[in-house]
Amino acid sequence: MQESALLTVELVGCKNPSSLALRSQGVTPARRKKLAMPDAPIPSVVAMLVCEQVITEFGTSKKSLIGIFENVNSVMFPTQIKIGIYAKLVDADGDYDILIRLVNLKDESRVADIKAEAKGIKREAAAEIAVNIAGIVLPEPGKYEFQLFANDAFLHRVTMNALTLPAGGFQWLQPKSHP
Repeated sequence: MQESALLTVELVGCKNPSSLALRSQGVTPARRKKLAMPDAPIPSVVAMLVCEQVITEFGTSKKSLIGIFENVNSVMFPTQIKIGIYAKLVDADGDYDILIRLVNLKDESRVADIKAEAKGIKREAAAEIAVNIAGIVLPEPGKYEFQLFANDAFLHRVTMNALTLPAGGFQWLQPKSHP
């Protein structure tokens, strides 16, 4: 099992052909180039979650997902966020180049690519990907998608909403006192 800590984020601004819109029409992502590790089977994803932070316990490697969410709230955009991504894979065997791509679904633009390598995965046990990422900039409010690839093969996606808060945040009502 290969675990990733803080990874570098590559900011780009090109179109992404493997988005939800194309997949919903039955179009699958094309391979960009020859697979780096052609003997590795394509794994299945049984869980993929976005959270504030993934903590890995020393000694047992148990994962704790802190603050699982689907909405990011900000008073203004662009906004910078810190997130954790967790994925659990089965039927993985061998070495994989992992890519987590963040896409703005409004115009299919790529916001960030997070790359990692997973080496020596054994089919007998589930593989986990736990990544904490600081410094991703969401350019505008809207719906975003995290796409997971292994050896250039699309595996799974999870969406997230970026919402604008009113100036001053939410106004909480004072509880009414009862006589």
